[in-house]
Amino acid sequence: MRHSPGLRMESRGLRPECLRAQDRVLVVAGHSAYDWEWIVEHSPLVVDTRNATKVVRSDWGRVVRA
Repeated sequence: MRHSPGLRMESRGLRPECLRAQDRVLVVAGHSAYDWEWIVEHSPLVVDTRNATKVVRSDWGRVVRA
């Protein structure tokens, strides 16, 4: 992996309070193991680049499919 100055990444547990604390959640892999409806429900904004949220029945106006 290439080092990018100023880029900080860390893994965190997928908990409602963690999702709510983010500006946005970026989906870069559409793994079926995730409960996308639950993730959208607890996130302020989801930017979905993999169409993983296509299974979400109601996006609550918080999903941008890119």
